[in-house]
Amino acid sequence: SYGTLGILRGFVPNQGDAWAMMTDEVSKFYDSALAAPEAPDQAAPPCELRAMDLKSVPQQVVNLTGAVALEMAVTLGRRTAEMHRALAAPHPAVPAFSTEPFSKLHQRSLYQSMSGHARKTLLRFSKKLRELPQDARENTLFLLENQQKIFRLMQKLTEKKFSGRKMRIHGNYILEQALFTGKEFAIKDFDGDLNKPPEERRIKRSPLRDVAEMLLSIYYSAYAPFLFTGRRPRKELETFSRWTDLWYVHVSGAFLKGYLDLMRDTQLIPQPDEDFYQLLRIYLADGALSKLESEALLRPDWTVVPASFLRRLMESSRECKMPESRP
Repeated sequence: SYGTLGILRGFVPNQGDAWAMMTDEVSKFYDSALAAPEAPDQAAPPCELRAMDLKSVPQQVVNLTGAVALEMAVTLGRRTAEMHRALAAPHPAVPAFSTEPFSKLHQRSLYQSMSGHARKTLLRFSKKLRELPQDARENTLFLLENQQKIFRLMQKLTEKKFSGRKMRIHGNYILEQALFTGKEFAIKDFDGDLNKPPEERRIKRSPLRDVAEMLLSIYYSAYAPFLFTGRRPRKELETFSRWTDLWYVHVSGAFLKGYLDLMRDTQLIPQPDEDFYQLLRIYLADGALSKLESEALLRPDWTVVPASFLRRLMESSRECKMPESRP
């Protein structure tokens, strides 16, 4: 019989991972926000996630956010697209990597799985609301009172046929999986979520699942100075919340710009853009609910992040306003 004795991997010279880079950049952003005499007076960015051309970002926002964070987000989006194109490239000798249509039957299965998971998660939190930190409790209460918005979003899977393809994806695509070389990214660890069995990790899915995971990871990085690195006290979270939105909208928009620039001419993602963003929102809702569930078990203090993200997603039609003054 044969067995695996070891795995040889190449070494990539790096300066850490994308998580460390982004958390450092967002800390600088909050420092700039404190030092700014007043907030930018340009019109507010949209709450709805959209690809954002850096040329359209107001200079005052660039000065606050930092050109490095925006440019690196575009680069990470492009590398993500290149990863998906490579994984979807024809492999005659490896049929397990061939792509498949995103069918109505698959959409129905996704809806049943996602909506069932959402019901169980929200029911569990309705019974444990008092155990959550105060800031997470307020957002979770909003979700419980407006949970039909989540189900209406997921129900889109049963109401229309989305184009695109299913394929082998990364499966655990967060900022820590991208090594930062100083001006580039090298994506690593393609073995998926190790908490799941191999057969589940091999299931073909929409590449938008990876995109949603990365966008959630970018959102998490905006909270790191308050919850992880200790560079800002947690009590300042509410004060900085509008600035957090400002940073996330532009950095995530830059990431999506880099991604869509290389993916629009493929059949891997839904067309037109309206369908792309609608399916992305569905994956974001499902991913944030999973994060809410896992954080409650492992890091209760962090439940504020997925709870606030879900609330933001459900309120995405609201009018976003720039901070009126510095924190």
